[in-house]
Amino acid sequence: MNDEADFRFESDARYAVLTLRAPVAESLRDGLARLAALTDVRTLLLVLSAETLAAPGPAAQALPDALDRDCHPLVLQLRALPYPVICAVGGYATGLAAGIALACDVVVATHRAAFNFSFREGTTLPGCGSTWLLPRMVGMTRALGMLLLRDKLTADEAERYGLIWACVADDRLLDEGHGIARYFASQPSRALAAVKRALQAAADNDFDAQLHLEAAMHRELANDRQPATADRPRDGAGGRP
Repeated sequence: MNDEADFRFESDARYAVLTLRAPVAESLRDGLARLAALTDVRTLLLVLSAETLAAPGPAAQALPDALDRDCHPLVLQLRALPYPVICAVGGYATGLAAGIALACDVVVATHRAAFNFSFREGTTLPGCGSTWLLPRMVGMTRALGMLLLRDKLTADEAERYGLIWACVADDRLLDEGHGIARYFASQPSRALAAVKRALQAAADNDFDAQLHLEAAMHRELANDRQPATADRPRDGAGGRP
């Protein structure tokens, strides 16, 4: 990565911050490798600045290899992280950057930000799983309109359609991102992980299957809260006399 400051771990609050640089794929891959070496992370904040987002994407002939090498494994890694991932978007996110934002759990963006899920305006099929994610996030009709009728979606529109969590002033983006990260880091980590798993599973489960999954997760969490059997005093061994 370009600088050690691109990735840091806020040890007091137990969350990681990764400021993505160009090339975005390399920056994210390196950051996730550093993240894997930490054991006490409760949430991840990704920051996409306007300067990083202005960098050119891959050439058209290189795009298929770039999708297989960069986009697909990276968005799968993000979605598989066992804690919430926040993305703070400060500019015009296209292609891989827009796919990264979709793969995160909570997205905040400045009013000047915008999203385009294609890699070339008006000429290229969207990638990074956006044709799977968008209909599940905003509905099929809205997703079709976004991908077929529009080159880009403003951050204000994205907030109105439920694609992102919040649209904020430019000078509030990092404060908002860090505030959400601190909140997540203060919550029960296993409960947050269970919510994330349940919501991802809901995309493919029917209602009956989701009810069973929720019940199983509640049992897991209840068992986690009980002390281990070995720690409980036994009769005649520190328990009843």
